[in-house]
Amino acid sequence: MPMMMVGDIANVKAQVVIQEVLGLARVQYRLRELCQVIAMPHLVADVRTATDYTGSEKVPELVEADIKSQAYSKTSFDLWKNVVHLAISAEAGLKSDIDVLGLEVKSAAKELARMENSQIATEIEADSTAKSGSAWATGSNNPTDDIMAGADPIFDAGYEAKYLAMKHTQYVSLITNDLLAGFLERGTWVVDGKLPTVCGLKIIIDQNVTANKAYVIDPAAPAIILGEGPELAIEYGQDDPRFFKGYALAKFIEPSFVNTSACRVLTGI
Repeated sequence: MPMMMVGDIANVKAQVVIQEVLGLARVQYRLRELCQVIAMPHLVADVRTATDYTGSEKVPELVEADIKSQAYSKTSFDLWKNVVHLAISAEAGLKSDIDVLGLEVKSAAKELARMENSQIATEIEADSTAKSGSAWATGSNNPTDDIMAGADPIFDAGYEAKYLAMKHTQYVSLITNDLLAGFLERGTWVVDGKLPTVCGLKIIIDQNVTANKAYVIDPAAPAIILGEGPELAIEYGQDDPRFFKGYALAKFIEPSFVNTSACRVLTGI
């Protein structure tokens, strides 16, 4: 069972199947929008991130400006692999009246995306500064107060809060809150069927965010870097006496939190 880069697989059907898995997974990488993605083809890397910089204002004529250096932090990456299998027995293929391989492809893609989203959420919640809020499901509590309390420190640090990520149940509490209802424009619901932004922040909904929490974040700072490595695959089972065939696909990634000033996790909401 030779292991190879996805693009090197000679079998046309195998190539199509694996690319389909990756394509279906890619559109489900919801929390990737919160990250700065950096390619790491060799699986290990040291990444330096700018953390502070100030210039000199209103420098008088013939006066030399002070020399000020950029501050950096170093983050070391050693990517891990997330693996999914597509294995189909001869019996399943013969007995079924549905496209078993098609179902396997969709399930594998969904799981590949879930693993990445879950790992990003875990990294954010483990290392971010928490900001306590109030329950949005209670009509007397204004969600915008909590959201801006999370965004203001990010702006004060010189960054720009751009995203608000939450679980779908938290989103329901947000849009049904009595105090927020007056800010919602009818056109938003008619055209999109959902609220795209609040307090100027783009909303991302993902099930891997912990209940009663939300992330306010600036991906461009960056707050979190997602190291992305290569995709490897093997095709197996062609001559196996167990009469099955399948594929195994490995995706190398590692999310790492690099700037606490560019993110807040709202809790108790």
